[in-house]
Amino acid sequence: MPLLPNSLERLLFVNLNIGPAPLLDIFGALGFRVVWAAVRLGVFDALADGPLAPAEVARQVNADERGIIALLQAVESLGYVRMRDGRFANTSMTTKWLVSASPTNFSSGFHYWGE
Repeated sequence: MPLLPNSLERLLFVNLNIGPAPLLDIFGALGFRVVWAAVRLGVFDALADGPLAPAEVARQVNADERGIIALLQAVESLGYVRMRDGRFANTSMTTKWLVSASPTNFSSGFHYWGE
């Protein structure tokens, strides 16, 4: 999801020019890269059938568990997955737009812009 500054942030970064507004674009770009990594690895597809522990996700996508933990925490902070009781699950937005089996799958957009 794009980084949307709240009213105070817009005032400080844009209107008053007190903070570096280009920083918001950098954070947005970092968010894109994190989601693209999850799409490329198949993390959202691995979670399509329900919540999994990070170790289970790592096994399914053939990746290092520590790296998957960091990736899951990053996409959680962006609203793509949620964690409960140590297990991660796709949000409804992710299930609709970024799971390969979905008829509204939009993950090709991440591949296109990521390349």
